[in-house]
Amino acid sequence: MSSPSESPFSEETQKKFDQIEDECQRTTKYIKLQSGETRVLKFNPEKFDLRDDEFEGKKTKRVFYSVIDPKLELEGEKQLPMSLTNSRAINELLKKRLNVIEIKRMGADRNTKYTFTPII
Repeated sequence: MSSPSESPFSEETQKKFDQIEDECQRTTKYIKLQSGETRVLKFNPEKFDLRDDEFEGKKTKRVFYSVIDPKLELEGEKQLPMSLTNSRAINELLKKRLNVIEIKRMGADRNTKYTFTPII
């Protein structure tokens, strides 16, 4: 959440913006990290699949993982789409039975990089 000193808006207005963002995250079936965002997610190692998708107007393949955000466990499972490149790093952790993973996103578009750190 932003502090009032970081926002040109009143504290009340910023709180409303934050509430809307929280509600959007709760009601979507997908998890999408923003640049600079870090989240801890619990992966279901038995529930993932390879699907056709589109990125920048081109057909591609993505791996969709079923995950739960431990902070929002009552919201149930959501889908985390990942590129094939990133899925290799996730799969290596899952093969080691490390299914609670901290994911950090840096950058945007083609310059996006992720780091995956198991939480033990």
